[in-house]
Amino acid sequence: MAKVRDVLKSLDIKYTPGGRADVPKCVGGDFNVIRRCSENWGGGRLTPSMKDLDDFIRENELIDPPLRSASFTWSNMQEHPVCKRLDRFLYSNEWEQLFPQSLQEVLPRWTSDHWPIVLETNPFKWGPTPFRFENMWLHHPSFKECFGRWWREFQGDGWEGHKFMRKLQFLKAKLKEWNKNAFGDLIERKKCILLDIANFDSMEQEGGLSPELLIQRAVRKGELEELILREEIHWRQKARVLENERGLVLDNSDSIKEEILRYFEKLYASPSGESWRVEGLDWSPISRESASRLESPFTEEEIYKAIFQMDRDRAPGPDGFTIAVFQDCWDVIKEDLVRVFDEFHRSGIINQSTNASS
Repeated sequence: MAKVRDVLKSLDIKYTPGGRADVPKCVGGDFNVIRRCSENWGGGRLTPSMKDLDDFIRENELIDPPLRSASFTWSNMQEHPVCKRLDRFLYSNEWEQLFPQSLQEVLPRWTSDHWPIVLETNPFKWGPTPFRFENMWLHHPSFKECFGRWWREFQGDGWEGHKFMRKLQFLKAKLKEWNKNAFGDLIERKKCILLDIANFDSMEQEGGLSPELLIQRAVRKGELEELILREEIHWRQKARVLENERGLVLDNSDSIKEEILRYFEKLYASPSGESWRVEGLDWSPISRESASRLESPFTEEEIYKAIFQMDRDRAPGPDGFTIAVFQDCWDVIKEDLVRVFDEFHRSGIINQSTNASS
């Protein structure tokens, strides 16, 4: 194992590659050494490695912020524990000027013998999190049935665009409540397990755990690992099975690699035929027939093509609904959406609230 001094020397963070020393800098992780005797549960004596870490911090003029919500970041997880603070964030004065409210705190640990640490640069929460539609809701067996029922349930008057926007607002409230019932059990179970593990860890830092409590913590960690494994399997299946633009399923690594290669070859290939040139273009006015088509009402087919050519994961605006909702629930919303476009074509005016959702 490399000596602490050698590892710290490799972290040349006082100057950037350009030679500037006034650039904000931050380094964090497992330093595998404590800085002070108080960072070892039960105390101890000063060692050369501890002095090396302290010298590194002072020579580079780094700030070593206090650790919030815990005293240590590692334990051997035994009945008579050894607890130390091995993990930390260090940053420069320029960093502190840029992020003056930075807080370093410990998070609940799941399976490791280290507690994860996080450096929060903006710890203050300014109100509730805005609504964001989760595409995983679309895979729930009852989603489309509920979505259709809620969509038909809302009745309103006024401009078509305004009614469409109010329907989306009505759906937000329904979706929030439905999400608690459909996904809340699993989420709450995970929160409960993490809270129990955090309590066990807190007791360990304060004086150790009895054999019975060690067993209970091991059981809860096993339950957490099972939940995590289910999540990994779910997302691995979603990630490994893809469809290309021709609708063919790519279910193995070779076909996925070939599709990626084909995509970028097509993207960067030279266009066939002659390149576009300004010289020689016909700048005469368009025909009356073409002008008439430009002024014709929007058709359902045109709206359908526009919706289905968009990225499923992109949210269209501050309403928080992704394009995937419009695509997967097209049969439910299409009549209302076509009326919105018809209204816009007749009046030439689009409602402001509708524009915020488009």
